[in-house]
Amino acid sequence: MLTAKLSTKGQLVVPKAIRDHLHLNAGDRIDFIIGDDGEVVIRPAVVDVRDLKGLLHEPGRRTVSLADMNHVVRDRATGKSSGRERSRRERRPAQQAGRKTKARE
Repeated sequence: MLTAKLSTKGQLVVPKAIRDHLHLNAGDRIDFIIGDDGEVVIRPAVVDVRDLKGLLHEPGRRTVSLADMNHVVRDRATGKSSGRERSRRERRPAQQAGRKTKARE
């Protein structure tokens, strides 16, 4: 059995064998879960990226492509936001022209 000592500040050093088993690194967060029977379970406070799928989905709202997101971020960062987002179809000729220009340089 592995044990740890609680400091006067309420800090606890998780034994290395437990850190290794849970793949914990400095700065990681840990969840303490109290079960109905009073038993406490310790687990890493991580979320599998696959669990985030659909988190921001709103029924009836169109999906936004990565290109659309990049365009909006770029425009807002440079202060060029017109208040309306251009569709992929509207941007495509400009993007292709930009690629041709860059290729020539």
